[in-house]
Amino acid sequence: MGTDHGSGEEIMEFAVHPHTRASGDAMGRMLTEAFDDPQARPDCVRVERGIAALEQCAQVVPNQYCAQPLAMAAYACWWIGDARAMPMAMQTVAMDDDATLAGIVIAALLRDIHPAWLCMPKAPKEACTAGEAM
Repeated sequence: MGTDHGSGEEIMEFAVHPHTRASGDAMGRMLTEAFDDPQARPDCVRVERGIAALEQCAQVVPNQYCAQPLAMAAYACWWIGDARAMPMAMQTVAMDDDATLAGIVIAALLRDIHPAWLCMPKAPKEACTAGEAM
């Protein structure tokens, strides 16, 4: 989500009640906007910090739990156009072949599917800087 989406209360609602109809509807609206509106850009600094935190989590949790934070990090990398997305997703699936989020990242990349903001003509040069743009 970009900085213009969601108040603190709305974000906490996602965290506390992720399975409610309101949370599902809001998430659906945000994802649709991200895929349809090239002006809907993520807060790259925040996303990069999240990726770093998820990578750190994967390093400190027991092996049986590290696939999930890596899958989330791969998804976040895909979302911002970071070239680490594919190798991270592949590593995740190698650890846990039930890591569906990593599978989604791999499928999206193989099909050249990206958020709308990355499909703009100059988007790769403007993509976040943590890794090379895809």
